Amino acid sequence: MLSNDTLNILIVEKSHDEANRFISILRSADFNVDAKLATNEEELQKYISMRNWDLLLAALDYTTVPVQNIFQRIRRAERDVSVILISQQYSEKKPYRRSASRRCRCGYRRPRPTPYTGGSTHTGKRARPTSMSRVGA
Repeated sequence: MLSNDTLNILIVEKSHDEANRFISILRSADFNVDAKLATNEEELQKYISMRNWDLLLAALDYTTVPVQNIFQRIRRAERDVSVILISQQYSEKKPYRRSASRRCRCGYRRPRPTPYTGGSTHTGKRARPTSMSRVGA
């Protein structure tokens, strides 16, 4: 984004103070910001249909509009909007963890990686059974 371009932001938040904080952070990073605040679903619908937005910011847990409704309104208006959901909670645990199982979908059980081989090179395909002798040969 060029420095003289304006970043059009739609903020879904119940508090004007929080919305002003978001705008202040972006302006301190030298962004030109044109922002609108939607505090309820009617305002959200009006602003989404009004124009194309570069970004939609919404608090994950502390907004008056449920997150699912935000995405439904965007889909209904057939808009292409980048969405950032902001959470007030922080956890050092990873939100998504890989399963402890070493089996892939095809049933192949991957060997444990060793420091010398760097791990398995399995492609995810089952090996075809081979016959030692042919019938009628």
